[in-house]
Amino acid sequence: DQRITRTVGGRPGAQRVRAIAGLRDALARDRMRLQHRGDGRVLTIASFNVNSLRIRVPNLLTWLKALQPDVVLLQEIKCLDEEVPRLEIQSLGYHVSAAGMKARHGVALLTKLPHRVELTALPGDGADDQARYIEAVIDLPDAPHGRPLRVASIYLPNGNPIDTEKFPYKLGW
Repeated sequence: DQRITRTVGGRPGAQRVRAIAGLRDALARDRMRLQHRGDGRVLTIASFNVNSLRIRVPNLLTWLKALQPDVVLLQEIKCLDEEVPRLEIQSLGYHVSAAGMKARHGVALLTKLPHRVELTALPGDGADDQARYIEAVIDLPDAPHGRPLRVASIYLPNGNPIDTEKFPYKLGW
């Protein structure tokens, strides 16, 4: 929902709290529907463009506490790996991995179950140093298919404006 995405990442206030509550209620309804269809196990995967993780830590922590997703894919963290606020996130029960970059781009994975990072760059261009991709596998206990879940957080280049080096970079990416 575009409205919720913009509001959650925006300034604090009553509108943001209502949006989080509305999203939390919608997720609870979806979980109940899914549980009635199968064995009751539901894995929630959420994506959040944080637009600077260090500045948005309070927003992220509020969001994580309210929604408690099992897997979180973060984009545009805009910080180096060592600057990711791991302790705050880990205190909520998440395992944290990141592919960061100073002041630009950057992606991260937060998971309730342990994960193994397999890639921190999109395969095929070893010279690409823009932190836009992280991929990991999560071993799911009692998964019906017996295979791990593979997840990736991707921050795609937009290529604007087309008369700059950004457009060919996007096409190549």
